[in-house]
Amino acid sequence: MATRGQKVKLGIFLLISVLLLVGVLGVLVGVNVFQERDNYLVRFEQSISGLDVGAPVKLRGVRVGIVEGIRVRPENVEQVEVRVSLKDNTPIKADTVAHVNMLGITGLKYVELSGGTQGAERLPEGGIIQAGESTFEAITGRANAISLKAEKVLNNLLAITDDENQGHIESIIAQTDETLKVTRGSM
Repeated sequence: MATRGQKVKLGIFLLISVLLLVGVLGVLVGVNVFQERDNYLVRFEQSISGLDVGAPVKLRGVRVGIVEGIRVRPENVEQVEVRVSLKDNTPIKADTVAHVNMLGITGLKYVELSGGTQGAERLPEGGIIQAGESTFEAITGRANAISLKAEKVLNNLLAITDDENQGHIESIIAQTDETLKVTRGSM
């Protein structure tokens, strides 16, 4: 049978072991339990496919937080609401814009905060950061514009080379040949 002293020592040992385990897990996961965080919302109107909870949030390339939550807004199903948690006192200005970008070629996405001028007012904690067009959306939009222009060019080429116009083109070439022969003959 264990004495009272042995039970106290065992209790202290277990308490210290649990505290060490929690501390080690906190360091390994990178979670600073005691750090205060500022929460903001971003409302995107385009697809944010590939952005997951826990994704990094960067301000001008510096990691300042993580994505805490993602949901489709019940009040407006055309918007996706992303809740971001940033390090305390991260300087988020009223003119800061949020974009969804890709981490290299992995396909993983993160939130990039940009803009924010020195003279702008600070956005209060809990405020809404304006959503901007992501790099992928901009490239997709330009690709669509280019494809529409290419389609117009192809349609014009098809119109020029249809049977009726081919006859006109052949007639112009024949007349040009006749004119050149006459011009060469008079020299």
